[in-house]
Amino acid sequence: MLDIFLKIFEILFPSHSSVRLLKTETPAKFIRLFSIQHFANCITLSSYSHPIIRSAINANKFHNNNHASKLLAALLQTWFNTLPNKPTIFVPIPLSSTRERERGYNQVTKVINLMTNNEKILIKNLLVRIRDTKPQTKLIREQRLINLINVFEYKNTNLELSNYRVILVDDVITTGSTMKYAYNVLKQNLPKECEIICIALSH
Repeated sequence: MLDIFLKIFEILFPSHSSVRLLKTETPAKFIRLFSIQHFANCITLSSYSHPIIRSAINANKFHNNNHASKLLAALLQTWFNTLPNKPTIFVPIPLSSTRERERGYNQVTKVINLMTNNEKILIKNLLVRIRDTKPQTKLIREQRLINLINVFEYKNTNLELSNYRVILVDDVITTGSTMKYAYNVLKQNLPKECEIICIALSH
């Protein structure tokens, strides 16, 4: 009976195409798309040009789709499992307060929260956006390179971070400017012994 109601609901309120494409994907199947590349001092975990990756990114970012978030968390978990054991803090690239209020969530934080060993993971918002900016996707390359100058500010914490690995995470990297400016702020404020790794879920 429940299946019938679900089918009727899907007919009346069809899922977005990006969500529909992911229906047959499982985390175990999805990690076949895991592919490490290096771009602009950042490690990327998959190719945004792949339609399933693109669908997962968009469904997570714009449709708050939990299934897509879990799939992307599998990519991040797969990479994280390759690292030596060390105290680690994940730092999601922050949204502006306006955009996060409109969206209701930070899509990167949501992915990190769904990693399978979540109880061992610390998530800290060590960065804040101090002003709103135009979305990077709506700008040409030259504009993207300067759009985020002086937009990030370090948020102090009482944690002693010298022995920590800090992983700065974004969902998509294009020109690398977002990651560059965020990294620079962390580098200027964290202890010099602190290891900082930049990760993008896709490129």
